[in-house]
Amino acid sequence: MLGKQRWSDATQAAAVAGPRRLRPAKVFVWFPLLLISLSLLGAATYMRSPWLAMASALITCLALVLAIGGTWLLRTLFPAWLLAAMALPLPSNLDVRLITSLREVTTRFSSLALDEFGILHLVSGNVVELPERSLFIADACTGIHSLFVLVTCALFVGFWMRRGVIHIITLLLVTVGIVLVENVTRVVG
Repeated sequence: MLGKQRWSDATQAAAVAGPRRLRPAKVFVWFPLLLISLSLLGAATYMRSPWLAMASALITCLALVLAIGGTWLLRTLFPAWLLAAMALPLPSNLDVRLITSLREVTTRFSSLALDEFGILHLVSGNVVELPERSLFIADACTGIHSLFVLVTCALFVGFWMRRGVIHIITLLLVTVGIVLVENVTRVVG
């Protein structure tokens, strides 16, 4: 949907400014990407790795866009490609590290909020000890899934509304703040 919108806008602008034909990029620009993609696909097949196969597909898309329309088409379709790249999970257990970091931040800010409300508690690792019960800040309370969903939605809205880089970065930072507030509210509630 985003690619179609960008393609329509670019072709209309090109029609107003005069005929603009697609100029393929030089072979030495897109062919190495295609070789990297094929080697990743071979490794994905050998290792039975869906992650490598998806990375190969994304790189293939980049190579094809460059081979068909050069940098003009790449600039036009890059937001759609970036949104598709957001579906690629984080490699090397980075998601586990991110969950652990978010759990620690949620625990710390929840403790500060409980202090403000005057609720007696003790923090031990990722457990908030209350007089009548213990609250374990689990993976579900880190908001990792809502973080990825909201960041992707923020990117889509920013690209769809044709915002600049500064605006999109600000939107992403606000999104992270919203997820943090949501997690702390869930724990304190």
